[in-house]
Amino acid sequence: MSRRRAFTLIELLVVISIIGLLSTVAVIASNSARSQSRNTKRIADVRQLAQAFYLGYNATGSYPATATPSCISATCTGAWSTFTANGTVDSFISPYIPTKITDPTDSVRPYGGYVYNGSWSGGTGFDGYFPPDAHIGYDLEGAAGCGSGRIWLQSAVRTECILPLNQL
Repeated sequence: MSRRRAFTLIELLVVISIIGLLSTVAVIASNSARSQSRNTKRIADVRQLAQAFYLGYNATGSYPATATPSCISATCTGAWSTFTANGTVDSFISPYIPTKITDPTDSVRPYGGYVYNGSWSGGTGFDGYFPPDAHIGYDLEGAAGCGSGRIWLQSAVRTECILPLNQL
């Protein structure tokens, strides 16, 4: 009489738990890669916007003055949704960026979009003192570096960055 060898319940449970652990690690890694990818796109977008402002500055000799921050992306969301587009700013950069840039969406950041402030009075942030100057504000996911910008606020969830336009 031959006896069939089968897996025991314990062996099956161990295999199922290992598969579950591996799939969890894979999902976490892919979410981290997506977050880094969105942040890389945001930094590239800010470089493109900064280049447009620089070209506009070379053509006119000054940056546009604004009384309040202006949304310079297709939309500004969350806490930045109160910042609306400014026709003067839009026409300043439109020869160099004909279509407004779109900020990649996520569910982490309380701010979304890109903001221009032409009349900022300066202040002290996470990265030291920021002199009064025109700048672009943007928000990244997680505790990230700001590319060519500087860190204004940082937490484990988000990093608010400022790119002073006099740095170009």
